[in-house]
Amino acid sequence: HDVVFPPADNIADALNKQGFATAIEKNAVVAMDAMSGIPTTIFVTSKFDLKYVFEGTAEDADRGEIAGNIRGCIDEKFTDVQVKKVSVDETARVLSVEHNPYYLTATGLVVYLAGRMQDANIPIASDGGVDGMWALENIKQDSEDDIHHHSASMRWTVVLSGVLWVVSMFSLLGGNWDYLKYVALLSVAFGLPPIAVKAFKTLQRYRFDVNCMMLFAAVGALALEEYTESAAVTFLFAISEALETRATARARNALSAIINLRPENARVVNSLTKDVVILPASAVAVGSLVSVRAGDKVPCDGVVFEGKSTIDESSLTGESKPVSKSPGMRVSGGTINAGNTQLIVKTTATSNNSAVARLIRLIEDAQLNRGDTEMLVDSFAKIYTPIVVLAALGMCTIPWAFGTEVGKTWAKKWTHYNCHSLPMRA
Repeated sequence: HDVVFPPADNIADALNKQGFATAIEKNAVVAMDAMSGIPTTIFVTSKFDLKYVFEGTAEDADRGEIAGNIRGCIDEKFTDVQVKKVSVDETARVLSVEHNPYYLTATGLVVYLAGRMQDANIPIASDGGVDGMWALENIKQDSEDDIHHHSASMRWTVVLSGVLWVVSMFSLLGGNWDYLKYVALLSVAFGLPPIAVKAFKTLQRYRFDVNCMMLFAAVGALALEEYTESAAVTFLFAISEALETRATARARNALSAIINLRPENARVVNSLTKDVVILPASAVAVGSLVSVRAGDKVPCDGVVFEGKSTIDESSLTGESKPVSKSPGMRVSGGTINAGNTQLIVKTTATSNNSAVARLIRLIEDAQLNRGDTEMLVDSFAKIYTPIVVLAALGMCTIPWAFGTEVGKTWAKKWTHYNCHSLPMRA
């Protein structure tokens, strides 16, 4: 039979009315709801107003008798799995029931009591299972996928280094402007420290990288009194790193925007009470019935079970025009019900296997896994960088054995050689 209509209770009642002694031996709905992630062992407290029931009863004995009848009716019908505790405050005229909202709702209890007590008017004062939030409040949600916004701003030291370098460039005009070359020392002082820190950390691992080459080039240029050239190399490398950091932050924020497409919660239909229970989208299992109201996100991939509406799939397909959906048609998790009517969707995949989740995994894999070209360059750089450093070291040391002028000439060539080698590694 269909789990929604007719449910097992209706079948058993119909058979009992015809004289067949029928008891439910196995309820498939209970097993399905247990798989759907709805908690079945949580109790909430609901309170009911008994002022209309106690109306006209002045004697304590009469009120005590009515309270006893109410407790007896509840104990007769419901088991310990459905109701844990029943108490009646005769003075305040309040009935308190600690019940399991999975099996029994406050509304269901009112309907039952009205049928047993000659249509007694028992308003609900407070419903412990209201809005279906009771399940969400008792389920520990995973916070490992918390989304953080990444921001990258250029350090003031890099900006100041660039300004000072531009000022030092006027020294190339000569004459009275020559003294401005010393401004380049300030440019190096502001731009070089972060590079030097990274270079020393790399050297501690007995390796060479582009930061080491940059440090050698900047220090060598300073030793040769090529202050403006040292400042140029330092600033250009510092600003390239700042731009790379900004690009990385933008890529991460773009991924965060895609992650935001995933719905946080799902409105799961309780097949026993037909009430909606709010669960984390990650707790919804395959085969569950979820309610998607107008404006809500579809929590998981599934098939429309009931209702007709339009779905906005622009977040996945880029198509701005909403697509009409009717029973039997597929919908994707992360899309939005853009129509005016509610949809009941039967899930065919968990939220971790939805279209949005697969898209996120593809993007994450693309960011984490390096391409063949990048891996080739990195492999080549492991050999190339030490060779360049050793060759440059030889150029700035061995020629000094042939005289001071020869040493200065080759040291200057070393600086240019080391600087020109940087783009190939970067």
